[in-house]
Amino acid sequence: MFARYGPIGWLAEDRDDLLRLVGALDRSEFVRNHPRWIANLKAIREARRPERLATSYAASIDMTAEFSRDGSLG
Repeated sequence: MFARYGPIGWLAEDRDDLLRLVGALDRSEFVRNHPRWIANLKAIREARRPERLATSYAASIDMTAEFSRDGSLG
């Protein structure tokens, strides 16, 4: 997901990891990156909307049905 949409902030494995990250927080870096993280999260949300996913799902179903009929893709 990060490769496709870019950074979205920090992810912590557990409570101790979260406390370590917060303790090492650089406020100016956070403020600088925050707008980009928000934009990337919005792009992910948009890409996951049912209306967007329906198109690719329909294409996959059509391709599977075609393969079932003639044994070839495309």
